[in-house]
Amino acid sequence: RGLPASAPREWWWYTGGSLGIFVIASAAMAVRAIGVLMVALCAVAGQLLGAVLLDVFVPATGEQLSARVAAGAAITLVAVAMAAMPAGRRFERMAP
Repeated sequence: RGLPASAPREWWWYTGGSLGIFVIASAAMAVRAIGVLMVALCAVAGQLLGAVLLDVFVPATGEQLSARVAAGAAITLVAVAMAAMPAGRRFERMAP
């Protein structure tokens, strides 16, 4: 075990750290504007949306996007949209 003999030569191996710094900095700024709950919900929804898009455009061999996964993603995105609404407007349309 121990350190490798030389640093990796592939440039993309070094993008993770830079992207991580950007994600953490933007999340810290977003928390001040929209709050911790919305930042967390948006992070989960963004990852889910990215995964669904990958399943649609670059599916794994022999796999495809199922109706259950699509429905789950849609429900999650609706939940994020509802959480983003002001409290008074969430149930405005449901009132008799």
